[in-house]
Amino acid sequence: MLVRLVKNQGRVFLTLLAVFAANHVQAQVVTHGSFETPDIPTNTFVYQAAGGAWTFEGTSGIIDPPSGFNAPAGTDGPQVGFIQLHPTDPIHFGTFSQSITLATTGSYTLSYQDAGRSDTWGDGDVEYEVLLDSTLIVDSVATTTGQPFTARHFEFVADAGSYTLTFRGDPAQPLSEDTAFFDQIVISPTPLFADGFESGNTANWSAVTP
Repeated sequence: MLVRLVKNQGRVFLTLLAVFAANHVQAQVVTHGSFETPDIPTNTFVYQAAGGAWTFEGTSGIIDPPSGFNAPAGTDGPQVGFIQLHPTDPIHFGTFSQSITLATTGSYTLSYQDAGRSDTWGDGDVEYEVLLDSTLIVDSVATTTGQPFTARHFEFVADAGSYTLTFRGDPAQPLSEDTAFFDQIVISPTPLFADGFESGNTANWSAVTP
């Protein structure tokens, strides 16, 4: 689809030809972003759950809430992923990752939901990082104890290609059994417009027909 926009500001007239197929039509980047695969029994948790797109390492896995973690209900299906810190060794802090492919070079938005644990056995104060291969795209974000699921959005720029997307507990934080929960992880292209406005911000623009 081609759209022509003319900027209505003074005598400056700019024409934008936007090919939406390149920016908007793309296969889902993240697989099993809501942690519904593998399907685990109701009200349970599984460390290092196998059988889905994610690879879980250390103290991480899948929960069907509330389970022993007292996790909140998922935002997109019942199950959620989790990262738990480790009481004695930061090397074993929870990590989960998967291989993804970005079809085009450009700007992307990583969106997801996170929440914090709150029960007798552990709190939810967890600092974590998100990496694309070895590059940090989310640095030292933290959940808090009892935090409900909260939407997060982060933009990044990357070349087309294959990458490993990794969520991991920040090993610089104190040793504990605190736990963060995750759901609805999505990566999508961020639309860019000729004047620098993003996401369809067309204030001061008028649509015209050729």
